[in-house]
Amino acid sequence: VGDLLGEQIFDYQEKVIRLTVFKARAEHRDLVLSEHDDQKWVRPEHIDINTLSPADRPFVKMLMTLG
Repeated sequence: VGDLLGEQIFDYQEKVIRLTVFKARAEHRDLVLSEHDDQKWVRPEHIDINTLSPADRPFVKMLMTLG
């Protein structure tokens, strides 16, 4: 885990979440999920931002500009 990229609090009305995002490098492609049902590796140009949760979108947009 590397630098802190940002944090935001997002109110979904039924719950409030605090999303903290760090830059990280995965040493292995097999991840152990603790908060999600599924994951997949995709190239930035293949991400459909509209399929992401509203709290995730600003961070994914930021990461897409970092290259």
